Amino acid sequence: MIGNSIYSLLSGHAALTALVGTKIYPVQAPQAVEEPFLVYGISKTQPEETKANASAEDWVTVLVDVYAKNYDVMHSITREVRTALDKQSGTIAGNSISDIVFQDFNDAWESDRESYTGVSEYLVISTP
Repeated sequence: MIGNSIYSLLSGHAALTALVGTKIYPVQAPQAVEEPFLVYGISKTQPEETKANASAEDWVTVLVDVYAKNYDVMHSITREVRTALDKQSGTIAGNSISDIVFQDFNDAWESDRESYTGVSEYLVISTP
């Protein structure tokens, strides 16, 4: 699954792990984990449509949420996430990826955690 590739790229990026350590979680972080950390997950998968054959590519939308108590730290982590993911390609954690493309970013305040959060969106083009 694409999640393995995303984790591999994020956890293998030294500048990112210098900021969050091993606190990189799929879908949801443990409730007791302290900031900073990040959560990644698939929000949408769209197959490349063909009339006669199975889809040759999937277009997978991946969201990465960064949580930090400090606004500037949140942005520093988000920058490293982008460096780790944007324009990557090849066989990554067993998945054939044609391209990863940064699509969007927005920031917000997470009142339950009392922390800043930045949400980045990436399009991952891969072989199913």
